[in-house]
Amino acid sequence: MSNKENKDFIVPEVDKKDFVFVQQDKAIHDLKFETKPTTFFKDAMRRFTKNKSSVAATYIIGFLMILAIFVPIFNPNDINSSQNELRFLPPRINGFQNTAIFNGKEKIKGVVVDMNDPEGPLPVNYVRTAIVGDIEMYESTITSASIYGRDGSVFLTSTNTNRDIGYRSSPITVDLANTYDLTIDLSANAALEVAPNYAFYADVTFPGAAEIKTVTLFDFSSTFTSRSLADITALILAEKPVEATSDVVSLRLRFHVTSQGVNHRAALHMNQVIVSNPNDTEDVTFVPHNFVDGNNVLVRNGVAELIAYTWNIINGAGTTSLVNGKITRANFTYDPYEAAFGKRDMVLGLDKLENYKREGYIEFPDFPSNFSKSSVTDMEAYGNMIMAAFDKDAVDHKSPVVDIYGFSVLTNGPRPILDFDCQVVYYRILGRNAMPSFMFGTNQFGQDYFKKVFFGLGISLLLGLLAASINIIIGLIWGSISGYYGGGIDMLMERITEILGGIPTIVVLTLIILHLGNSFPVFLLAMVMTGWIGTAATTRSQFYRYKRREYVLASRTLGAKDSRLIFRHILPNSVGPIFTSSVLMIPGIIFAEATISYLGLGLQGLPSLGVSLSESQQYIFSHPYLVTSGAIVISLLMISFNLFGNGLRDAFNPSLKGVE
Repeated sequence: MSNKENKDFIVPEVDKKDFVFVQQDKAIHDLKFETKPTTFFKDAMRRFTKNKSSVAATYIIGFLMILAIFVPIFNPNDINSSQNELRFLPPRINGFQNTAIFNGKEKIKGVVVDMNDPEGPLPVNYVRTAIVGDIEMYESTITSASIYGRDGSVFLTSTNTNRDIGYRSSPITVDLANTYDLTIDLSANAALEVAPNYAFYADVTFPGAAEIKTVTLFDFSSTFTSRSLADITALILAEKPVEATSDVVSLRLRFHVTSQGVNHRAALHMNQVIVSNPNDTEDVTFVPHNFVDGNNVLVRNGVAELIAYTWNIINGAGTTSLVNGKITRANFTYDPYEAAFGKRDMVLGLDKLENYKREGYIEFPDFPSNFSKSSVTDMEAYGNMIMAAFDKDAVDHKSPVVDIYGFSVLTNGPRPILDFDCQVVYYRILGRNAMPSFMFGTNQFGQDYFKKVFFGLGISLLLGLLAASINIIIGLIWGSISGYYGGGIDMLMERITEILGGIPTIVVLTLIILHLGNSFPVFLLAMVMTGWIGTAATTRSQFYRYKRREYVLASRTLGAKDSRLIFRHILPNSVGPIFTSSVLMIPGIIFAEATISYLGLGLQGLPSLGVSLSESQQYIFSHPYLVTSGAIVISLLMISFNLFGNGLRDAFNPSLKGVE
């Protein structure tokens, strides 16, 4: 550079502050970690807790397991014996009595009413005190005879076409010294398409005469109105044979109906048949024979004590049915809990009443010291003393006995027994302080279905957990070996798996149970025979996926053994799908047990959930709450295990490590 050029160069001014180290009083290092070091399991659990649906499913599973453990322990209701009086009680929860659901009440429709009950119309087989509110009654038509029915006509028809048929009463003894009139009503025949011809006879057997005399009361006719015939006795006496030794005869009434043309059956409607004695209103000779409506005579035909007064088909085969019969039915609200546990009439012995007296529930005089319990007279006198002194208004409000209205003295044994006719509150007789409630109702055996379901759930969960644990262990070992080593070992193991997997599970279950029984150990064996195949297949596929990854090859290069490669590098990365399939195995096993129970091969002596559902399936339409409650529990279990398994899959997915 020339001197001239040096003159043009400007030297910058330098300040000493520009050369001071900025960090001379600070340490120089990398940025501090914002998160704490963690393990794979802790990171997985952190991700799992972020999944709200999986956490909710976990709580539901835990809650169901708690119920399965503690409900059978703390619920005192008996689920081992049958209690017929408690059958099919609907679901009820205390405090819900006045609500629309879980109130324990039923809407009853179309029940036959006994109109002759001395206390007033009462639905048949229902307790009057358990009927809530008013009874809505209406009239309906019946086609079969009923002791609660009325009216209608008997329809007699031949089984075969172009053939006559007859209808004859059973024999009855009458004295021809009396006068009898006959009335028949066949007006219902006017509705028939083809009018029948009929005749009405009296077949009479006279004492001392061998031949039965047939007396024509009404000759063949098609008149379908009410017809009367006065003094049929004269017609019968006109046929009296000379060898007859008495006027006390055996008589049968008989219809004869002719066939009406080609391809028509003989048929006849009978509305009324009445034989009466106009001179003696108290004469009941023909009362069992007479009928004023069709329901009346058909009921008589079916009642054992009146079987002697029947009308039978003769002259060929035929059938009888009821036409236009009437019956009263009712709709009402019913409280079966009141019927089962409320007030009822019971016979209680003196010892029972004395126990209630000692407990302070009721008051009555002590047994007199000058009386003897071996004396019938003294026991009757003491019964009268109790009846006279008992005051139902002074009874304690917690007393099982609310009234005593009669007594009797039994003398069959060595000592007379004094029994009292009482009105009691039945749930107090059973030792309960309040009306019982059953959250799931009761089943066909009268057992608490809430306890039954959760006791069965405990059995099913135990079976599912044990079977799933065994299947997981076998499946992990089998799938790990097959997937890790591959080659010939994998081919051999896969062929064995295919052979076992080719047999339907239901066939395996059925064959094992049929040959070895249906005990709990046999069920467990049946569930693990082929149940591990799914886990083994999932494990094998995961091993094929990860065993050739770089970190596995690096570890192998550094001399890691097979066991370390399997359990430290491959298996931890595979647990997500394996956990998901394994967790779902538990409800799958419960469903399999339920399925086999539907075939009648359920656990013997153990009321599992599947057995309980199987027993209730026949009542799905009449008492749907039985199936519904069990189905809700098993559905919750299935859905919860599904969500729980999905949460575990995401939590143990190594590719999501560190992801929120």
